[in-house]
Amino acid sequence: MITDSACDIPFDLAAEWDIDVLPIPITVDGRACFERVDFAFESFYEVLAGTSSIPATSHITSVAFCEKFREYYEQGYTDLIFVAINSKGSEMYNAAKMGREQLYDDCPEAKEACKIHIIDSKNYTMSYGMAVIRAAQMAQKGAEAADILDYLEDYFDSAEIYFSVYALDYAKKSGRISAAAAFMGEMLGLRPIMSIIDGEIKIIEKVRGDKNVVPALVKYAKERAVPSTPYCVMQGVTKEEGGELAQRMEKAFGFAPYGRFQVGAAITINSGPKVVAVCITGKNRKKGRG
Repeated sequence: MITDSACDIPFDLAAEWDIDVLPIPITVDGRACFERVDFAFESFYEVLAGTSSIPATSHITSVAFCEKFREYYEQGYTDLIFVAINSKGSEMYNAAKMGREQLYDDCPEAKEACKIHIIDSKNYTMSYGMAVIRAAQMAQKGAEAADILDYLEDYFDSAEIYFSVYALDYAKKSGRISAAAAFMGEMLGLRPIMSIIDGEIKIIEKVRGDKNVVPALVKYAKERAVPSTPYCVMQGVTKEEGGELAQRMEKAFGFAPYGRFQVGAAITINSGPKVVAVCITGKNRKKGRG
């Protein structure tokens, strides 16, 4: 299994399940860096606090993808699965497809010998990180590539994220909300409750006061999640709020989250580090269509 670092899979789980996590390029105050190489998770929050401008992420190049795929092809792999960050928010998915075509152009024999499957997660952070881990577990147990791909397709047609931020300054700087809206939001103590479904980020409610953020997230997660399906909690510097969210979710669902994880650069650059989220499995949207 191959993915990009926006998945936020912890280092130990990536190593345990043999997941190749490709680092995303990030520019910090004009300096070229790589996530998970120059910094990871909590150390990036310190980077954010000390920068004069918001860092910028960019996608992994098609050339880099071509070389990565070539490396596995030359090792004799017959199937490769790469899961990319939401294609509506990044060019990663398209760059990976271009990298695959470059390899097949350079090595025509690879097209039959090594099937490279490029998957758009349509989501961010551990919402697709959980799926990648599960897919890697299936692979280690000897599952066929077709069965793994079926699982991933089904999951990504069901995955949902609900999140909120406790400060609007980063959303303002990144252009996610206007300066006027951020000013009024802070004046009134409003906190946006947002969803990410099929790659679309939407504000679904605004609550007043920090104390109402976690209950609102639990409410939407409970309403939307399929019973008994795994979920996880994400947090930035908001460890106390993340802990509260995990506790309330466990009480509402009757079982503990898959884990509590730190949000990486792809999310915090736009949201800031004062963020909490819950990743759930909802009803399959594609199967539900007529």
